[in-house]
Amino acid sequence: MRLINLKIKILFIVIGLILFFVFGSVLLIFYIIKDDFDSLEKEELNQRSAMVLSMVLADTKNLVLTVRDYAVWDDTYSFVANNDPEYLNSNFTSYSLNNLKINFVLIQNKSEETIYQNYSNYDTSTPPQFLSTIKADISTAQKSFKDLELGYSINGLIDSPDGLMMVGISAIRDGINSQSVNGSLTFGRILDKSLLEEYSDNINLPLNFIAYNSSDFKKNLLKVKNALKNQKVTYLKENNQYYAYSLLYDINNKPVTIIEIQSNLNFANKAFRSFASLLIGLFSVSLIFGCFLVIVLYFIFIKRIDNLNLKLKTINLQRDELIDSKIKSQDEIGSLVENINKIINFFKSNQLKLKKSNDELIYQNAELKLINERIISKNLADHVSDSTKSKNEEKNTIKL
Repeated sequence: MRLINLKIKILFIVIGLILFFVFGSVLLIFYIIKDDFDSLEKEELNQRSAMVLSMVLADTKNLVLTVRDYAVWDDTYSFVANNDPEYLNSNFTSYSLNNLKINFVLIQNKSEETIYQNYSNYDTSTPPQFLSTIKADISTAQKSFKDLELGYSINGLIDSPDGLMMVGISAIRDGINSQSVNGSLTFGRILDKSLLEEYSDNINLPLNFIAYNSSDFKKNLLKVKNALKNQKVTYLKENNQYYAYSLLYDINNKPVTIIEIQSNLNFANKAFRSFASLLIGLFSVSLIFGCFLVIVLYFIFIKRIDNLNLKLKTINLQRDELIDSKIKSQDEIGSLVENINKIINFFKSNQLKLKKSNDELIYQNAELKLINERIISKNLADHVSDSTKSKNEEKNTIKL
C-alpha cells in the first residue's frame, strides 16, 4: 500500500483551510453583506434625489426673487399703463435676458390680457400655439393664489416644448410697499442641458429629466409611475445597476417630470473588489504562513517521527540486533519514544535471557549426549563380555 507523506497531508490540510476561508468569505459577501450594500446604495440615491429637488426649488426661488425685483419697479408698473417700447428695448433685449438666464417673459394686466410676451428666440409677432397652454397654466396658478394681488409671489414648474421650465410670477406694483397692483410679471427659465449638467455635477451622478407623459421611455414607465403614487423615490435595477426615480410637480401640483438618476456608485461591487483584493492578500500571507507552519512542524514533529520510523525499520531489518532510539523530549513524542525504548529494552533483556537459556540447554544437551554415549559404550562392553563368557561356558560343557 502506498503511503502519503505526512508533510503533504499537513500541507493539504493548511491549503484546504485557507481555501475554505476564502470561498466562505466570498459567499458571505454574496448572500449577506451584498444586501446591506444595496440598501446603502439606495439610501445614497434617495439623498441624491432629494438634493436634485432642493436644487430645482432653490433655482425656482431665485427666479422669483429676480421677477419680484422687476415687478416692484415703477418702470414696469408704468409699462403696463402706457406700453412704452423704450422699456422693452432697455430691459428685455436678448443680451439682458441671456445674462439673467431667462427664456420666457410674460407681462399681463389685471384682466390677464397679454401686454408683452417673449419665449426664447421665437418670433413674438407670430407667437407659437404652445404659448397659450403656458399662459393657461399660469392663469390657473394665479386663480389658485388669490393672494397674488396682495403682493405675494408664485413659483413652480411648467411643461414646455423645450423641456421643463421654472417660472416665477409676481404682482406688478408701484413700489415695494405699494398695494396698488395693475398686473403680473412672469419669468421662465428652461431646465436645459447646461443646467442638468450642473445638477449632475453637484450630485456626481448621471441625471436625466423625462416628461411624465413621455412615450419615449425605454424602461418600465408604468411600473415607475405606479410606484411613485405611494412613495417619493422608487428604484429599478438593470444589469446590476440601480436607477432612482422621483417626481417633480408643476405649478398646479400635477406630475410633470420624472427625475432619473443613474447610479454609478456600485457600493457592492466596489466592496467586493476591495474585499477580493484583501482576500488575495490574506490568501498569499496565509499560504506563506502555511508553508512556514509546515516547515516548523517538520522540525518539531515530522523529522522526529521520521527518525523514529527509521529506527523501527532498522529494528525490523536487523532482527539480531536491536537499536535504541536516542530522541529525547518532554512532549508526547518523547513519551512515545520512551515507551518504545522500554519495549526495546524489554526485548533486549528477553533476548539475552533466551540466549543464556539456549547456551545452557546446548551445554546440558552436550553433557547428556556424552553421558548417553558412555552408557551405551558400557552397555555394549558388558554385553560383549557376557556373550564371550557364555560361549566359553558352552565350549567347556561340550568337552565334558
